[in-house]
Amino acid sequence: MIASRTISFGSPGRYIQGPGEIRRLAQHTAKYGDKVFAVIDPFFYDSLTPQLTAQYEEHHAQFTSIPFEHEVTEKRIAAIARKAAEAGAQMIMGIGGGKTLDTAKGAANTLKLPVVIVPTSASTDAPTSALSVIYKENHEHSHSINYIKSPDIVIIDSEIIANAPVRFLVSGMGDAMATLFEAKANAASNSPNYICQEAGAFRRTKVAMTIAELCYDTILEYGVAAKIANEQHVVTEALEAVIEANTLMSGLREYGLRLRPRCRRRHHRNAKRNQDPPRRKSRLRHLMRAGCRKCPFRDR
Repeated sequence: MIASRTISFGSPGRYIQGPGEIRRLAQHTAKYGDKVFAVIDPFFYDSLTPQLTAQYEEHHAQFTSIPFEHEVTEKRIAAIARKAAEAGAQMIMGIGGGKTLDTAKGAANTLKLPVVIVPTSASTDAPTSALSVIYKENHEHSHSINYIKSPDIVIIDSEIIANAPVRFLVSGMGDAMATLFEAKANAASNSPNYICQEAGAFRRTKVAMTIAELCYDTILEYGVAAKIANEQHVVTEALEAVIEANTLMSGLREYGLRLRPRCRRRHHRNAKRNQDPPRRKSRLRHLMRAGCRKCPFRDR
């Protein structure tokens, strides 16, 4: 319990979601400068780099990119920050899954630059969170870093999500549904949230609880139809609604409630498309917050 009666809430600067938005990245990011340094998931690196380079050249801007490699470590974040500084970057962009985005956020924080987040799946709320989950070189969880601000802009191309593996969307739905129960636990314990920790411990807002309830209701209403749309690789209103719930709603509630960071381990998130999904029992445990024995967040 906390004594403070002050409430607090935070959110990304901008959130844009819709089909084909990746083809308008240069327009969306022009307000932050004309030199972009991007960290891109290896699966998308070869296909997106030439497309985005040409797009930015058309807008008289510079696009430099490197593939995400290995793991999210403080050493790797520092190395990427140095490369971005050498390139004269005016903003850092992350394109990919949770670990790629966490790396981009870390580099942007190091250089005090705007960070542009472009998720390629709707399996996590990492895009809207103001933190990075840090690991050791051997892939063991190390710690989390909370940043003083949220991503400047989150841009989701729903066509990319529609063509992503269905298991990513389903995993995100399970993760998002747990939001409501975490929110209720937070309210019952009257725990502080993560906003402005340097200034004290503040309480949740009613908005945060409302978002958690809406997130749960959205998954129940549109979840099945969204899964079918994903299987058929088409963008529908149901799919758009679930993308918003998995990413924006699930992430925003984290600003108003003190919830632990999501696990980004590959054996849960299936970051590579050619990996087999984990056993149903392990996935269920993870979604129910018990975790498998390897999960660093187990029993927290």
